[in-house]
Amino acid sequence: MDAKPVMIGAAGASPVDRPSVFFLCLFLFCSSLLILGYSVVFRPLDHDEYEHLYSSYLMLQGQVPYRDFFQHHHFLYWIFLAPFVKNFPDTYYLLYIGRSLSLCALLITAFYTYKISVLKGGDRKSVFLFVTVLLNIDMVVHSGLLVR
Repeated sequence: MDAKPVMIGAAGASPVDRPSVFFLCLFLFCSSLLILGYSVVFRPLDHDEYEHLYSSYLMLQGQVPYRDFFQHHHFLYWIFLAPFVKNFPDTYYLLYIGRSLSLCALLITAFYTYKISVLKGGDRKSVFLFVTVLLNIDMVVHSGLLVR
């Protein structure tokens, strides 16, 4: 016995398969990318962003985190920031370079969230819609783009 899924809609197609839903998902995804790009440049700077850039600078000076200077965050991000701090010292654009790295990390996280969800049995279109909506949530955008 093969169980068939219940068809919803007048045309007998699932609501996720409708072209209007596809274009809505595409529109939301493009708008989320625009919002993320806009937020990298125009969102107000946070005090933690300066703190992490300075911690990366201290590591370049040979100081060891948690021993030579106090910090309550993990040091992995400072290692990623170190080449930029070294090559672009005393520049205001360093904050935006750090935010761009955070944007890349956020998009990589969203991509692997999509891949793992599909691998675990999720419908591709539904998971894409979920990840798109996730990238449109203000808290995710704000926390995901800060240099920390």
